[in-house]
Amino acid sequence: MGEWESGRMARVVVIDGDEGIRSSIRATLQSDGCDVVAVGDGAGGLAVARSAEPDLILLDLSLPDVDGYDVLRALREEGREVGAPVVLMSAQDDLMGKVKGLELGAVEYLVKPVHPKELSARVRALLRVQKAQEALRRQYLQATELSLVDELTRAYNRRFMDKALREKVALVLRHGHTFSCAMFDIDRFKQINDTCGHAFGDFVLREVAGRAMKVIRKEDAVIRYGGDEFVVLLAQAGLYGARTFAERLRRRIGEVPFEDSAHRVGVTINVGVATFPEDAGIASAEELLRMADARLYEDRTALERLSGRLAEELLHTADTRLYAAKNSGGDRVVAE
Repeated sequence: MGEWESGRMARVVVIDGDEGIRSSIRATLQSDGCDVVAVGDGAGGLAVARSAEPDLILLDLSLPDVDGYDVLRALREEGREVGAPVVLMSAQDDLMGKVKGLELGAVEYLVKPVHPKELSARVRALLRVQKAQEALRRQYLQATELSLVDELTRAYNRRFMDKALREKVALVLRHGHTFSCAMFDIDRFKQINDTCGHAFGDFVLREVAGRAMKVIRKEDAVIRYGGDEFVVLLAQAGLYGARTFAERLRRRIGEVPFEDSAHRVGVTINVGVATFPEDAGIASAEELLRMADARLYEDRTALERLSGRLAEELLHTADTRLYAAKNSGGDRVVAE
């Protein structure tokens, strides 16, 4: 029963004011291979539950410092921080108490004293369920992450950008930061595909994305916008910083030819840079402050609608500058 993910033992936190019961439960569960942390009061139990990352919590309702239901409420209110299922224990076989506990989020109610064999069997069953749910959660997170990543290049995809760009705009409206985006494409990419074949074209796309990922900071993001177009979101970067990044990226892409066993091709890019809020159609700082009026945040839909419109303006500006770079002969950056 005790083995959990990554080979570690299942960790159970026991919160019970009776030292004898704590010792008995600890001995029973340790013999089953569990890692047991036992605490005698509610405040200490909450602290351990937050720090120990338990897989299961056994909580007595009669604690010396606080009502057990209050501890349960606190644990469930911190669902993201303490997600382990909670089993209530009480010396009272009270129907209304059971109903109250289950409604507050407990998964089981045990009447003390609990025979060691019954305790072991119930804990074993609950841990099996918890382990299966944890596996499903990891699969969901992995699937969610994959749904935001372009399969060919491993850069983020358009779905990620739509969400991230709106969130960055909303952050600026709230806190006054700035950020930039650099939109770039590959010079004469159709010619590369036509001359060298689509397999080599795919290789170039992967390598371009890989080189871009090597020059960004950890807080930035490379996104495949579509075809041979990419967008880089640059956190808290003004015009000077974004232009400097774009030039560095342009040099990094062009400095070493792209080659496989059959082809060797020099690749250059064009980059259009836009900075928020200056390039999102906002005429002045006063207009931005007006948009960020506190009353706006009473209507979440209005905030999302405004963030979406401003994000589209920013992308349009970057796209216009990208095409200005292409029409100026290629292999260049346009930031104003």
